Amino acid sequence: MAKVDYWVSKVKWDENHKNIILMLVHRNNDNSVDTGEEKARNWIVQKLQYGYVFKSISVNEKNTWIIGSEIYYNNGLRGHDKLPLIQTKRKTFISYYHNDDSEYKKKFLNLTSGLIGK
Repeated sequence: MAKVDYWVSKVKWDENHKNIILMLVHRNNDNSVDTGEEKARNWIVQKLQYGYVFKSISVNEKNTWIIGSEIYYNNGLRGHDKLPLIQTKRKTFISYYHNDDSEYKKKFLNLTSGLIGK
């Protein structure tokens, strides 16, 4: 397996939902995931043409990263699985009433941390 140069965790589609226009890209730091930056389609295509390796990743409810498929260019960006959309973070208040909901709260926060601002 080729060394992964970048991880991709989110995408933004054009208005027709046909082409990806942005990806949330994280530099691979010895198989760890940094905070990432939004990168335009042209930047990603150029890096792919220069031989850089991109793979999709997603976070699970245990807050660990799951490695997906390799992203490549073939008449469009391919292999990006069904990544979540890049969306604006919102200030959100979440209330949990019962003590026995703490495990659900942790899972919920792990899955939605990319949407909820602090």
